[in-house]
Amino acid sequence: MTDVDELIRRLRSGGPAMSERAFASGRERLLDAMASERAPRRARRRLLPVATAASIAVLAAGVVALSGAPATAPPASPPGTAEAPPHARPLPPLSDTPRNEAGTLGTDISDLPVPPGDYLYIEERTTGLHRDEVTRTWIPADRSGTWQRTTGDGTVRGPGGRFDTKNVGWRHPDAAFAAGLPRDARALYRQLAADQWPRVDAQAEAFHKITGLLAEAVPADLRRALYGALGYLPDVTVERGARTADGRPAVGVRIDERPLHRRVLLVGPETGLPIGSRLVQLVDARSAADGHLVRAGTVVAESTVRYAVVGQLGDKP
Repeated sequence: MTDVDELIRRLRSGGPAMSERAFASGRERLLDAMASERAPRRARRRLLPVATAASIAVLAAGVVALSGAPATAPPASPPGTAEAPPHARPLPPLSDTPRNEAGTLGTDISDLPVPPGDYLYIEERTTGLHRDEVTRTWIPADRSGTWQRTTGDGTVRGPGGRFDTKNVGWRHPDAAFAAGLPRDARALYRQLAADQWPRVDAQAEAFHKITGLLAEAVPADLRRALYGALGYLPDVTVERGARTADGRPAVGVRIDERPLHRRVLLVGPETGLPIGSRLVQLVDARSAADGHLVRAGTVVAESTVRYAVVGQLGDKP
């Protein structure tokens, strides 16, 4: 849990219960406002990690009842140890060598061929405890051209993937922002550290930023650097032999967003593209939507992602 979540809870104390959509929307607006206030030079994201990270975040927002503590508290630290709360953990110093195997996911990857005038089509299907959603995105061969995204809320278009957001940056990246990022993993990690917001779980936030960019099928050289930067996060774990919800083989890249969730990015081993994601409950907790008990180990939400090339905006394969 971050300071942002705690702030929202305090502001809402004594008021009527918030819906999942209201909480997620309020949290996103507050984060964007913080980014604008902190530095006009950067900010972030769009209608939502097309994918993988975004839809999952919306679906998960209401899993834990915001007005109360989890039904089962996470295990205490061993005697004699004191673990800092998540919001007090900055990104660790850049190590001489990677901390995990995430960087190997960028070893042999390439871009999907999209002929001039055609569009990369990305379809993400997300299912969760309280919501099912399909997000479709069309990205032109010239990524500075007009993008289109369609969700259950409607269709938006924007040049270079810049939809109806006031800020562009980590939370709302467009094609120009992605093009300006370092292609060296160590330099990219340093930029993540420099752009870190105060008093958040820095490793979880870095994971969100990286997976949000990966969800846009960014060029292979940037994907390689993003996976390399994930390799320097000590809380990230790589698991071979994973599978997506629709049964495709994948490599799982996961991080625990303590104390509540484990977030897993599922990567296609042949392409290095995200092909799914999964959010798993870490502790027993009450649902904010209907109050029922969500047990630890429950898959709160998961998505599958597929790609194709089409000839026009709005076309489907």
